[in-house]
Amino acid sequence: MLLSPLTAGAALVSPGKLYLGIDAGTQSTKALVYDAAQRAVVGRGAVSYEMLESDVVGRAEQDPAVWVDAMWRACREALADAGGDAASRICGIGVSGQQHGLVALDASYEVIRPAKLWCDTESAEEAAELSKSLPVPIVASFTASKLLWLKRHEAAAWARLAHVALPHDYLNYVLTGELVMEGSDASGIGLLDVGARAWDASAARLVDAELLDKLPPLIGPGEWCGRLQTSAAEALGLPRGVPVSAGGGDNAMSALGCGCTSVGRVAVSLGTSGTVFGKAPAAARDPSGTVCSFLDSTGGGLPLVCTLNCASVLSRGAAARPSPGPTSRRLRDGAACRCPRRCGLGTASAATKSARSPPRSPPAATA
Repeated sequence: MLLSPLTAGAALVSPGKLYLGIDAGTQSTKALVYDAAQRAVVGRGAVSYEMLESDVVGRAEQDPAVWVDAMWRACREALADAGGDAASRICGIGVSGQQHGLVALDASYEVIRPAKLWCDTESAEEAAELSKSLPVPIVASFTASKLLWLKRHEAAAWARLAHVALPHDYLNYVLTGELVMEGSDASGIGLLDVGARAWDASAARLVDAELLDKLPPLIGPGEWCGRLQTSAAEALGLPRGVPVSAGGGDNAMSALGCGCTSVGRVAVSLGTSGTVFGKAPAAARDPSGTVCSFLDSTGGGLPLVCTLNCASVLSRGAAARPSPGPTSRRLRDGAACRCPRRCGLGTASAATKSARSPPRSPPAATA
């Protein structure tokens, strides 16, 4: 049962109340305990993980069970860091997560196979095919292409598919037992009518005639996803029934966190991928697909451009050429050198495939 929309924000910012924020990223899950009255972070936790090893070109997958384990551990670490009676004072939980990843669930909400991540490009052909009929072209990052890939390449898994989730939606389900989706993450699937904030039935039928029935109900950015269920409360050491917000995709949550909530403000995010996005009064479609037509977490639009290769290239590049001294200092000094190759820098094959804006087939990339 969903809770009513959140309308009395002031009631949540009162002395003694703490809030637990969770971000499930590509390389780690982070957790923060936040004191809203003091406007201060009072506890932190983080757990790192890797992608599944694969020799298949373009494949990038993770086991959702790894995210769940990392969420429990990062949250317990953050609560311990906050100290005292922090666990008993948690009054709300919010989850953000890497976008686009396909979490395929069966009728019992069990994970069918590893999640195909946003940086998985195995579905490039499916993306190109769907782009011929969709209102806006998509690339292999978008979940719609991964669904069509699953249907074509893994018939047994497709036959079991009953529910489609994204990473942060799946973690919300683990926390509450409710599988729902909000606009910021849903707009990254490629099957959402962003103007109507509803599933596009004709677009869903391009993948499969029955896909619409497998997409979760949509909720607004001001609604709760549900309440903390007993199993999750026990895993976290928290009271049962703590409200869990709708949460959102990582870029929409980043926009909130850095104050990019008014038209004219623009944010640059340098993570595993690199993104530039800004607040818009409403979602607007770019027919070329160069600017992604996402929704934000306040009821407006979040136009965004993205490159798949960003911070992950630095970490992998540094690991490939080990040398003494802090990695960040070596990279900084090398970048400032007038003769980069003399300083040990050069081009190397990238770990992920190509830029995402504008849409194109993924060539061999360099960084």
